[in-house]
Amino acid sequence: MDEAVHFPIGTNMDSYVVQKRLSMAVYGDVVLACAAANNPVAIKRLDVNATLGHVSFQRARVPTTKDFERELEVYEYLGRAGGHGNIVQFIETFEHFGYYHLVLEHCADGSLVDKTLSAQQLLLLFTQLLDAISFLHAHGIAHGDIAPSNVLCHGQATYKLCDFGSAIVLANCTSDEAAAHRLRDLQALGSLVAAYLQGAAFTNGLESRRKRRGSAPAPLVLSQLLEFIRVAPQLSAMELLVQWQRSCSSVHESSVCRPLKTRRVFIDAL
Repeated sequence: MDEAVHFPIGTNMDSYVVQKRLSMAVYGDVVLACAAANNPVAIKRLDVNATLGHVSFQRARVPTTKDFERELEVYEYLGRAGGHGNIVQFIETFEHFGYYHLVLEHCADGSLVDKTLSAQQLLLLFTQLLDAISFLHAHGIAHGDIAPSNVLCHGQATYKLCDFGSAIVLANCTSDEAAAHRLRDLQALGSLVAAYLQGAAFTNGLESRRKRRGSAPAPLVLSQLLEFIRVAPQLSAMELLVQWQRSCSSVHESSVCRPLKTRRVFIDAL
């Protein structure tokens, strides 16, 4: 274990054995630990004073105070609502030696940062995150900071949103403000997907040439994905999800992906 990781002996931390640090950030760090039942968990240790310097991915150059109490409130509320398969599961929280601790589901494959996604993975990413955002919006929450570092990978086919320190409770907003926050979530998803499109298109081309006759194609061509990114401002997350799922079920195997334009085109379309 990294020598810089220190959890003083105490009642709460006695329940966990820290194995290694997973990541560092201005707010503190995240460590991998095992519970008494030998189940791996991620423990996020927060220094509240350090969170004031965080800058949101969605609103560049605008300082965002990451609110631990809000993050905890959102995790607990979503848990009571039944949770979602594409949102990291909250386990428990406690305060220990001046630090707040969030115990969360561990996703062994880390975040999207520095990862290259195939076309198939990109389609799964978009579908799953859109489903998660739709769930959040339906329960009156906007994520507020959708970025590669806040999307965790569970294997090669499951993606989960995490980090609700910048979340917005929409009931506390005017209708116009709430609409703007929902739109920013969708714009951030579009920007995130657009950032991976060029690499996905290249990978998809290689995979297509390797496929044997009769093998199953990707469920959607990337051109259709781009069209959905474009119409995001006109639709709610739920409407977008419903149309996307209908499109997925009606795609023909003969579909051919149109050549991609530059990613800037699709970001500007939002």
